[in-house]
Amino acid sequence: LFMNEIKNIIFDFGGVLYDIDVQKTIDKFKILGIDDNSSLDNLYTLLFEIEIGKIEEVEFLNRLHELSKNNSSKEDLLDAFNGILIGIRENKVIDLIRLSNTYHLYLLSNTNIIHYNLFSEQIKSNRNTYLFYELFVKEYYSFELGLRKPDPDIFKYVLNDSKLVANETLFIDDDEKNINAAKELGIHTFWFQNHDNW
Repeated sequence: LFMNEIKNIIFDFGGVLYDIDVQKTIDKFKILGIDDNSSLDNLYTLLFEIEIGKIEEVEFLNRLHELSKNNSSKEDLLDAFNGILIGIRENKVIDLIRLSNTYHLYLLSNTNIIHYNLFSEQIKSNRNTYLFYELFVKEYYSFELGLRKPDPDIFKYVLNDSKLVANETLFIDDDEKNINAAKELGIHTFWFQNHDNW
């Protein structure tokens, strides 16, 4: 309806462009003894800290190890943590190529250095998806910026850094809190809810 005034599209990564399975990681952590409410609360605190770059991989794994009641190995904990990562579908890359001919594309992701290193290598080494990163004018990652969605400051940073006009910009995310935060700044939004209906 309003795409004629849109010049820029900011995509969320996990859950929109890249398939993830949060439950898979939660299930694996439960097996490793991170299974009660207190442990899960501490886990979410840890996730927040690594996603804003406040802690590094070594500290993250040490603190995960302390949370595990089963004295699980750091290798098993890392495997559980990475269980969330599934992959990117080739058809999405093809569609992004088409979109990049008309719009300036940007990436804005709440993620951490551990997952970034894995999924970026996975995408670049696959002949069906290796073009992915070339399609974006710029990528923004929470662990590099020290900010994460839905903090309004991360949206302000992207707008200012790339000199984007809010009402010429569309933001696509699967988390309603992030959508609402972007709306408050006058950015057009699309709440991506049906993961099977790209």
